[in-house]
Amino acid sequence: PPPPAPMEAKIIGDFETAGEIQAWGGKSVKIASSPEHATSGKFSGRITLASAGGCLEIKDLQAKAGPLIAYKAFGLDLYNPNDAEIAFRLIFYREIRFEKPFKNSIREVRIAPKTGGRLHVETAELFKTGGPPDEILGMQIVLPAAPAGKNEVEFFLDNVRFEK
Repeated sequence: PPPPAPMEAKIIGDFETAGEIQAWGGKSVKIASSPEHATSGKFSGRITLASAGGCLEIKDLQAKAGPLIAYKAFGLDLYNPNDAEIAFRLIFYREIRFEKPFKNSIREVRIAPKTGGRLHVETAELFKTGGPPDEILGMQIVLPAAPAGKNEVEFFLDNVRFEK
């Protein structure tokens, strides 16, 4: 069979430069570039979140990707180097204080120990009951609780993108 057609995407985070790393922020988070587990370019983001309540955030998605209505899906690649499963909440929001999350905008994500995967969320499904995707301001990855006995959790993130 022929190889799959290349995916058209707008990369909004692949952690290749200091400027790309600075575009990310959050609460109780450390972000560094790493050659480990890269799926786009030479580097991935090594993310360390403090236990419960730590979050990684990217703002101004419109400025980074253009009109979001043009995209069919949001995707990102994750790798869990830990000996225990980690669970996140992926949240899209339209106000900085997270007072008005979109309905259907929260996804529970679980990553098995020592494995990676590609997360793919259809934008039509994500926003069908919550308003147009062009109202999105940002996205957060929230760690609701660290695995037992851990004060922080490390994982790798790469190839954060909107797909056409």
